[in-house]
Amino acid sequence: MKQRKKPSVSRLTKGLWRQAYDAEEKAAKLRELGFDRYANSVGAAARAFSDAALFLEAKASK
Repeated sequence: MKQRKKPSVSRLTKGLWRQAYDAEEKAAKLRELGFDRYANSVGAAARAFSDAALFLEAKASK
């Protein structure tokens, strides 16, 4: 069985920032369509992605 590499913190952080950006764009489009409740949920997910990215960046810099 092939052994997996440990995931790179920088690649993971980059992916989290991209997901946060995409989620914010989707939330904005949902708001334009009048789906405010769903937009709030997607916006909360975007904040969670960015919080996780900030946490990983802080851990990596120590």
